[in-house]
Amino acid sequence: MVNEYYIAWSTIENFSYSKYKKIFGVYGSLEDAWNKITDCEIKQITNKEFASEFINKRTSFDLSKEQRKYIGIDIICISDPEYPAILKEISDPPVFLYKRGNFNLSKQDKIAFVGSRNNTLYGKQSVKHLIKGLQNFVIVSGLAKGIDSLSHIESLNNNIPTIAVLGTSIDRIYPSINRDLALKIMQNGAIISETSPGGMISKFSFAKRNRIISGLCVATVIIEAAAKSGALITARTALDQNREVFAVPGPIFSDMSQGTNKIISKGEAKLVSSYTDILLELGVPSLFRPEIRLADKNEQKIFDLLKKSSLHTDIISQQTSLPLSIINSTLTMLEIKGVVSNLGFNTWAVN
Repeated sequence: MVNEYYIAWSTIENFSYSKYKKIFGVYGSLEDAWNKITDCEIKQITNKEFASEFINKRTSFDLSKEQRKYIGIDIICISDPEYPAILKEISDPPVFLYKRGNFNLSKQDKIAFVGSRNNTLYGKQSVKHLIKGLQNFVIVSGLAKGIDSLSHIESLNNNIPTIAVLGTSIDRIYPSINRDLALKIMQNGAIISETSPGGMISKFSFAKRNRIISGLCVATVIIEAAAKSGALITARTALDQNREVFAVPGPIFSDMSQGTNKIISKGEAKLVSSYTDILLELGVPSLFRPEIRLADKNEQKIFDLLKKSSLHTDIISQQTSLPLSIINSTLTMLEIKGVVSNLGFNTWAVN
């Protein structure tokens, strides 16, 4: 059952972390604060506007009416064990997280995947290649079209838990086209928001939720971002939170790679071409082990080369002295065996 005092406090707009700290510091619990704080004290601890709203809400609060909004929804307070410890480290963590789904938010380290809403095939292939090797983690994204949705889908395809952080209230799935996807996420993960059921949002809500996406995670991966992309805001937020940032490089002629290539060149993100790059940087062993049955010396030669780094077929041909026809047929067989993946534009990497 949802804590009635969490519901009560959540009805008050602008209940920020700074206000929570002051109130909790004096009373030790939101229940005691709600029942014992005087009108004069709340004015001294916070400000006149907030105090006035609190006084009015405490007088008119109707628990039975508010509880009806929370069917199938949990409220997690920053003082609760389930509240992710890593999220408490950011400068302005949400006091409450509203959750749909049975997944415990404090379980496992998490990695955020964000990127363009207008992804290319290269972006889709990159998501598919990277996520399948991250079974150690929970994948976090924002349920938007493009890279966000693909990241959730690939997580589900690989039986990896995934969390969608909404920019809307917890009872409103946006975009609506992703309602079925949201239901699937709730079965192997969770949908969360810092906005209560029926709560108001603004034009800043989606940018504001980016701090939660990166704040939940030990690292953020950027896949395809134009020069002025919302994904770059998440990257900057992650850097401000002292989290790792990775980016997948892209073709110099693609608009969708201008942002990622720029943050790599500026040293703001580490270049990543395989999930092993992420795991090595984070000091985590890989759990993904495709069965490797190499048929001949050409397969072995190409496999040994790609273990060092991802390469274009032309470079593979140059370094192995094999003709492109042999390179292409061998790579096809290795891909069928699940040993390598085409990252797009004839660039290959070991799984």
